[in-house]
Formats: sequence, structure tokens, C-alpha cells
Amino acid sequence: MIRIGLVAALCLGIAAPAGAQNIPRIKATVLSYAGSVLVVQPEGEKDSMRVTVRPATRVMEEQVKSFSDIQVGDFIGATLTRNSLGVLSAQEVHIFPGSMRGSGEGLYPATPGSPSMILDGTVGQINTARLGVRYRGATGEGPYAGGPEGGRGCSGRAPPGPLDGCQGSIIIAVPANTPVVGLAPG
Repeated sequence: MIRIGLVAALCLGIAAPAGAQNIPRIKATVLSYAGSVLVVQPEGEKDSMRVTVRPATRVMEEQVKSFSDIQVGDFIGATLTRNSLGVLSAQEVHIFPGSMRGSGEGLYPATPGSPSMILDGTVGQINTARLGVRYRGATGEGPYAGGPEGGRGCSGRAPPGPLDGCQGSIIIAVPANTPVVGLAPG
């Protein structure tokens, strides 16, 4: 079986406005594929689901990587939680292909009200067990605005316009055991 991530402008019949950043993403194992229907089992789920594959659908394959594979200029995504010292620490890091640059960019809660955060941005510096990441966000207001972990007052998911939103930067901890995954066209 193949583990993939699906990124689609139209997935399961849900239309996304042109230029929208809220593209449905499914992390799943492929069970079968016939014609334009992909049967997948989403991660953490018991039941499978059928996904209609359209021309705009992108299928991405996960490749195991390490911290040393991350380069300055890479567009990455990370799931963050606050560690025992109060620093935002990566639980996992994804290295995105260039074609996904800007997708989902920002610093925002993983789910509404969640203490976990999502960070998508460009690596600006790499130090032992730390990454400096630059990103665009929605606003200078928010729960993480203004603090050292708040991206210099910039939070939220970046608006679709490449010049819209705020500019932020943040340094995150990346413990030695943090999974690093590269995404490549599947």
C-alpha cells in the first residue's frame, strides 16, 4: 500500500474559490484506484473513503527525510506544540516541493481552539535543533501576536494575494526525534 497526501482544488465535490488557500487535504493510504475514483483510508480512521480524482487533483508521496535534508530556502510545514520550556516545538516537519510554495502559508491553530499550531513558511536559517522560518500571515492581531513565538506580531493563514497580509518570522525547536517528511509528486 502507498501512503499519500492528496491536494485538490475540487475534492469530494467541495468547490474552492479561485486562489483560495483552504484546499482540502487528505493524508491517507491508497487502497485502490479505478478510472477516476481513488479509494483511500485516511490516517487514524477505520473506514475507507472514495475520492473522485479530477484534473486539478495533486497526489503527493511521502518520503522519509532527516533534519539535515532541510535547506535554507525550502518551503516547509510544521505542526507545533509548546514544550516544557514554553518554546514552540515541532512535532513533525514536512518539506514541500516548489510547486506548493505559499500553500497554506501562515501561523495558525491546527483546529479551532487547539493548543497545537501549524506553521507553513520558508526556512531562513538553520541551527542545531532549531529552524528560523519566514512566513506571510493574515493579521498582526491574534493569540500569538507580539510574543517571541508570535512571528513578530503576525499570525493567521495568509490571504491569497501574494502581497497581502503581514510578514512574520519565528524560530522553532526541532527535537532530534522529530519526524521529517519530504513530499514529492506521487
